[in-house]
Amino acid sequence: MSTNKAEKPPTVDLNKKPAADPNKKPTVDPNKKLTADDVRVQFDLLDRDKDGMITGTQFTLMYRNLQLKVTPTERNKLFTTPKKTFDQIIEFLESGHYIESTKPEQPVEGTPKVEEPKASFFAQLKEKFSRPAEKDEYEKVVKMFEHVKLKQNPLQDMTKPLSHYFISSGHNSYLTGNQLTSKSSTKPIVEALLAGCRVIELDCWNGKKGPKILHGRTMTKPIDFEKCIEEIKKYAFQTTDYPLIITIENHCNEKNKKWMAQILQKYLPAELDVPEKFKNQKEFPAPKLLKNKILIRDKDTKEEEDSDDEDSSTKEKEKEPEPVAAVKGKGFDNSIRKLKPKEEEVKPVHPKEFNDLIVVKNEKHAQALGSELATSSSVGESRFESLISSKAEVIKHAQRHLVRTYPAGKRVDSSNYDPAIGWNLGAQIVALNWQTSAIPMWIYRAFFTQNYGYGYVKK
Repeated sequence: MSTNKAEKPPTVDLNKKPAADPNKKPTVDPNKKLTADDVRVQFDLLDRDKDGMITGTQFTLMYRNLQLKVTPTERNKLFTTPKKTFDQIIEFLESGHYIESTKPEQPVEGTPKVEEPKASFFAQLKEKFSRPAEKDEYEKVVKMFEHVKLKQNPLQDMTKPLSHYFISSGHNSYLTGNQLTSKSSTKPIVEALLAGCRVIELDCWNGKKGPKILHGRTMTKPIDFEKCIEEIKKYAFQTTDYPLIITIENHCNEKNKKWMAQILQKYLPAELDVPEKFKNQKEFPAPKLLKNKILIRDKDTKEEEDSDDEDSSTKEKEKEPEPVAAVKGKGFDNSIRKLKPKEEEVKPVHPKEFNDLIVVKNEKHAQALGSELATSSSVGESRFESLISSKAEVIKHAQRHLVRTYPAGKRVDSSNYDPAIGWNLGAQIVALNWQTSAIPMWIYRAFFTQNYGYGYVKK
């Protein structure tokens, strides 16, 4: 008789989802015609480099998984270059009737016709700068517009309201590297200004000796708010004299906000002197009327900026944010972005000294949609993509109001999204991480060379 004990069956976690396998064929209904959304799922799984492109081999795996009858000859005609973007793949599959074509949405009744950026223009830029051999050519083009005071008149009409222009914009403009552990510095701010950037973002926090600039609740090293403003004073209009917007994510208490107001008035008295007739109007003034002016953009004292993946809390005690002690694992732990302060108090309103400096007011996007006065709103990358379904409404809104988009919080490596997504929906302030030189930033910089690099391109 055997004395061996019966083996205990292994425990199975029924709630655990198996990892997605790009090599496994999905279940495909042969009677259903596939859409771009079906292709997107496979594309994202196969895009192992996370650069928004796939190779010919990966494309072959994709169309086999989706049971699309693409021949090797057709595939070779598509892949004349090593990699292709998602838009290029979709264009190929739609033109060959492999998937359903995207039907253009009918505009909302009464919506004025808006001239949108041509998709072919963005496609050409992507195609050009996706070839490594062209990177040197890109650098030459960009350098033509750097460190030079431009003397030419702009190529485009600069007399329309600000909302009629795409504006060259930065995200967390003070960071030298990633979003979690890099150093805060004035150097990336200066470099962006010299390259024609017209929107600088500063995250302001309480400091013992004055307001500080850093990415809150991370290990990023701070820099004095005053140093940033001092450098902005020096370089704001070295490359272009069209208006600069300083967008502030304000986490300061009343004492530090008053300190901020004093610093701004100390260094930028003339630049901040915007005529009252340009404030609280149904339309923003034209860039031509705001030459050599700096516009402060901050949330309304009664509202909090929309939050996607970025933290936007302003309920901080009078102390500096506590940095995270360590970063676990090989990569960054996104959970540290979700940490909340130990203590919270009711958010103070802006003191009058600071509130009077705000020219571009920021509101929640849902509330901005119904605003009679010209205002602005911020929508994170992830949420903004969901607004594509209401494209006509967004485009109509952006005719009078400013819309800002910014990278998702998961991009802790300071990578960037495709700026064309924002431009095609009319968003003027498509904020990118300027410290990351890759395809999205190459396209961005090339796009803004159109108008002599002045930082404004008419829609």
